[in-house]
This record gives sequence, structure tokens and C-alpha cells, in this order.
Amino acid sequence: MHLEEIAFHVAPGAHAVLILDQAGWHGSAELIVPANITLMPLPPRCPELNPVENVWQFMRDNWLSNRIFSSYDDIVDHCCFAWSRLVDQPCWGGRPPYGIRMCQSESLDLNRRRP
Repeated sequence: MHLEEIAFHVAPGAHAVLILDQAGWHGSAELIVPANITLMPLPPRCPELNPVENVWQFMRDNWLSNRIFSSYDDIVDHCCFAWSRLVDQPCWGGRPPYGIRMCQSESLDLNRRRP
């Protein structure tokens, strides 16, 4: 269903290439890939090629490592704090701040500040 939704939003006559990590469900034999989408798996054990992995690694290195979380809410609070710090990073090489638009969620306020 997710691929169908993406395919629906691809402009007529255009083709989308989705870059995937090696998660097991990405290569399921039961996966139905629409004709206007090509799946391009990343090589195994190469997280440095996956931009989202780079974002998480940067956040772990700077704000989330060496922590013991007391609850689920504590994890969410720390992640939201780290996300807010990430999007506050200055522009590098004229590009938008490092984290902006790399991750979105309607069910979680990623911009809330840790008390």
C-alpha cells in the first residue's frame, strides 16, 4: 500500500527511484512494485550511504549517546530535543540546515523543547 501511495503521487510520465536499506521487508518476494517505481537497494552494511542513518548517527554522536532512559516519554523527550538541536544547526555550504525536511511526523511534535 505504501508503494501504491508513492506511485500515485509520481507525475504522469515520470519515474521514481526509491533507495532502500537492507531491511528484510524491503526485499520480500510478496512486495508488489508499481511500474513507475524502481527500488534501488543500498549495499549491505553500508549505513554511511543512507542519509537518514547519517542523521541518526549525528544525533547519537552529539545528543543521544551514553544515556539511560527512564521511560518511553523520556526517550521521546530526548529525541525531540536532539531533533530541535539538529534543525538549529547552521547552514553548511549554502544548503538548508542539516536536518530540515529529513524527517516528518504528524503524530509527534519533533520541535518540542526538552524542559
